[in-house]
Amino acid sequence: MGTPQKKWTLKQLKAGAEPLHDWVRVEVFAELPSTSAWLKENLPDVPTLVIAWEQTAGYGQQGRAWRMRPGQDLAFSLFMPGSGPVPPALTPWLAFHLREQLQRWTAAPLWHKWPNDLHTSSGKVSGTLVERVRNGLIIGTGINWWGEPAQGASLGASVLPWTFLDQWVSWMLKALPAFTPEVWQKVLPRWADHDRFAPRQPVRLSDGREAVYLGPDGEGRLQLWLGGRLVRLSSGGLSVVEPVGQPGDQLRPQGEDDQHQQL
Repeated sequence: MGTPQKKWTLKQLKAGAEPLHDWVRVEVFAELPSTSAWLKENLPDVPTLVIAWEQTAGYGQQGRAWRMRPGQDLAFSLFMPGSGPVPPALTPWLAFHLREQLQRWTAAPLWHKWPNDLHTSSGKVSGTLVERVRNGLIIGTGINWWGEPAQGASLGASVLPWTFLDQWVSWMLKALPAFTPEVWQKVLPRWADHDRFAPRQPVRLSDGREAVYLGPDGEGRLQLWLGGRLVRLSSGGLSVVEPVGQPGDQLRPQGEDDQHQQL
């Protein structure tokens, strides 16, 4: 699909975000340490979208740093008022729908990486982090929109991202208040179609151990065969780093009871 001719400017970003004012309060900044951190510090009481042309201290799961390229990458966070715990399925459900939206803007196949990342064959191109604050949820998103191959993985999108941003934010504003575990369960059968890992594939975890990948369950937790038992992971803890072999049948002997562990 090629790439845009040049980086977008702050002026273009503000103009591109203008239609979003019909949906939500919008704050656009030339530079912020983190769009999600700004929302934590200011705690609005209405749905609020914060966008940064340059973000200098972005973070993801387990506080991992994400450095963006101004005019090439998108960094934005949406605050939604509400209360109650964050359901485990919310993050992978958002990742599932974000992949569907972004796939329209790139020729490169996109893959989910549980619970919150999107990858091309070249590497990670997007991540979403859901955080609970006192009066609601913050959904922070980073997207490597375009770039030269030498700059690392990106969508390689050939158009500016304003239409995508309008469509994605308006979808979240409508869909998030209606989220239940049941809506995740409806899309779960299609998750495997675009999963970065195959069922029964040996994988390496972030703590160095190896396991057999089984995919997410109906509650949004990741199922692994680890140390001779079935383990379910919640987001924010261990993660799957990379495959270490081909899918196979490295599971328990027939008839052995399942054991469940929450990590």
